[in-house]
Amino acid sequence: MTDQNDWDESLREIIFECKQLIQQLDQQLEGISILFTEKSNACMDELYNREQLELILDGTDCTTMELHKVQNGELTDGNPDAPKE
Repeated sequence: MTDQNDWDESLREIIFECKQLIQQLDQQLEGISILFTEKSNACMDELYNREQLELILDGTDCTTMELHKVQNGELTDGNPDAPKE
């Protein structure tokens, strides 16, 4: 009967250790999940920002857009050959 009691006690210890390991793994997985979510959100924010920039640039023809620059203290349309008013 002593062998049976020892066996039962050993099983209880093994089960207890397994439960502790499962809890530790759950905590680690939760931490990994949080990090993954944060990284995913950051990537989605970056993707959204890029898409917004592309939409802005798609609506703007940069080659014909009038750029105002200060040249020789005067505001021009960016074309140095343009007649001065």
